[in-house]
Amino acid sequence: MNCRRVLYFIKLPQYTEGKGWTTEAAKEAFEKDICSLFAKDGWTIAAPGSSGACYTATTSDGDGKLFLHPLVIAGYVKEDLIPHIEEVLRNGATFRYEGNRVTGIVYDKNDEEYRAYLDSKREEIRQFLIEKLFPGARKRKGATADMLEGKLIVTVRKFRLERKCSYGGVISSSDIDWIYIEEILHQMVSDGEIVKRNDKYYLAAKKRRTAPQKPARSDARDLVEAEKPKDEERKSKFNIVTKAGVFDVREAYSAEDALCDFAATMDLDMHQYFEAMPVTEESTGEERAAPKDADADRHGAETGQETE
Repeated sequence: MNCRRVLYFIKLPQYTEGKGWTTEAAKEAFEKDICSLFAKDGWTIAAPGSSGACYTATTSDGDGKLFLHPLVIAGYVKEDLIPHIEEVLRNGATFRYEGNRVTGIVYDKNDEEYRAYLDSKREEIRQFLIEKLFPGARKRKGATADMLEGKLIVTVRKFRLERKCSYGGVISSSDIDWIYIEEILHQMVSDGEIVKRNDKYYLAAKKRRTAPQKPARSDARDLVEAEKPKDEERKSKFNIVTKAGVFDVREAYSAEDALCDFAATMDLDMHQYFEAMPVTEESTGEERAAPKDADADRHGAETGQETE
């Protein structure tokens, strides 16, 4: 089960950040007070491993570990245990509890599972290293060895997963993620992606991509010739392009036949079309007189009378 990283803030008048304890007696009183609170609550207390370190408190199931520092009690616990620890800290005699802040997740991953996670992030790590090492003008100016180490630390912080088995809050060159990311950096140098010149590192110039070759002139001409009949058929001044296909008016016997054939391809009723056509001045005199007589005949037929 994953746990949450949490910070419990406390206040001691006898301790100042940057200056330390006012007296050794004040330090001893705090350590006795804080260790007693967690021991009574069932935690296992461990003495500092080196000078300047602080006591630690751990749960028996391994799902809780806290560093008992005089400024902040920091570590990881199960999320449902966070309010209970607040009540424990409110009983302090040498300090005042001021609140907490819950941050990230602490994972229950072994070394093999953690390496698998780093493998899944390998390309992302490589891109991040390039962005941080060679931004803007530094692509030309290069990066020093100190810059490489500094950006290595930044990259470790970016991709690190806090784990129960190695929780400590400190980045070390012996950590799995540090070694893994450093190997990626060395591989980039070995592959020539990063080059070293005069004690500086530079991002290698990208290889130019060759433009795709155009088809030979004869091949292009053959391609045009293959398409030419179809294009000429559609562009001919004698052709009418419809959804039904290309209609060639030269295949008709007369202009009227051509129009009727074209209308057939468009599903038009040409009888109605010709009846609706207006008489033009180019028609003969007899044709101009025809509408009058035709109207009279039509009127007579409708009334049963003959025209005189």
